[in-house]
Amino acid sequence: MHKRNLLFVVFISFVSSFCYSQAGAHIFAGGVIATSKDANLTIPKSGSKGYEIGLDARLNSDDMYFLFGAKYVVLTQEKMSIIKGRLGLGFDIIHFSRNIYLRTKLQGSINFINDFDASIPTAPGYETVNDGFAGVASGLGLTIGPFMVDIDYEYGLFNVAYKQKESKLNFIGLNAGFRF
Repeated sequence: MHKRNLLFVVFISFVSSFCYSQAGAHIFAGGVIATSKDANLTIPKSGSKGYEIGLDARLNSDDMYFLFGAKYVVLTQEKMSIIKGRLGLGFDIIHFSRNIYLRTKLQGSINFINDFDASIPTAPGYETVNDGFAGVASGLGLTIGPFMVDIDYEYGLFNVAYKQKESKLNFIGLNAGFRF
């Protein structure tokens, strides 16, 4: 098993065991699109499509709470997988009823490139990617009982390709899951 895959499994196990005694956790899956100003990194105008799975822990049961968690993202066209660790704050902003409410969040994200297929033809200088990069994420979600639907956006802060300016990745994701 790849070292980063093992690290991801250990992290998810830790988070899920820690969350069990706290305010709760949210497990989810969905689609993701990555975009970049650098046309050599993602498909221009349409972005690179993929999927994500993850777990967020909610610490505190009030309308403002700490969030931390992890995501596993796969960009299928680039054959790139990314492990994301996230930490931030969440807010319940509108309560429609006791079990239906609108949420938002603001998180910092530290992202590690788990796998990258360097054999895919790329422009010169894009054969090497950095081990990690970071971003800032925000999103909007709707909770209906134990079910949750979220859309979030992550703005890339650091370059992904080694020594390539403007090779930051931005992500937009739509996912659904449940809270326990």
